[in-house]
Amino acid sequence: MRHILVVLLLLPFFTSAQKVSLGASGGFEYMGNPGFVAKYGERAINSYYASATLALSVGKSWEVGECVSIRKVTTQVVATNTKLPGQKQPFKNNYFVAHYANPLFCFSFFFNKYFTIRHFNEKPVQKFYTGLHLGLLLSENALAKDDSSNAKLFNDAKGFNAGMQLGYLLEVSPTVSFTLEATPGYYLIKYTGGNPLNKTDYKSPIINIPVSAGIRVNI
Repeated sequence: MRHILVVLLLLPFFTSAQKVSLGASGGFEYMGNPGFVAKYGERAINSYYASATLALSVGKSWEVGECVSIRKVTTQVVATNTKLPGQKQPFKNNYFVAHYANPLFCFSFFFNKYFTIRHFNEKPVQKFYTGLHLGLLLSENALAKDDSSNAKLFNDAKGFNAGMQLGYLLEVSPTVSFTLEATPGYYLIKYTGGNPLNKTDYKSPIINIPVSAGIRVNI
């Protein structure tokens, strides 16, 4: 609800900008290891990635905006004859997949600086951009539920992310552009315990690198 209110409060600012754009992208995300069950041989699994953006231009070469994105935080854990707290039987397989946050939503603010490669009189226009982002993370579904025991280890996951973006923009018309983007960043996620299997809270830093292709439409 807080994120919806923030968006509504910023809408008049967006609509008064000299150029407003909507974007969508998809790709994959390299995911670092959450790490706090590494004694079982944990290995991170790379994730899908999708995002939607609302951006406005500021001056000739800057833009600011909001981004909503989705991915998952999952790992493959080697667990031969291993039991988690509260389990009656060990895992049947030699490993299980732990869904620490699936899906994981991110609500972030960003700004970019653009550098023109080819100008408007050299069609198509090409630009390189770089910038920073900061946001909040939230997941309340399928948290730390492994595939073999159906054990839910945490009640929810919340945190923040920060990082940068590096991108390429190809403007094929005054309205439509295509993008390629990498957004390396850092997650700090707090997992809340409080259920019969696990009463301990954990904090987990994760390095992540989403890579995506997308489209932007000026409105």
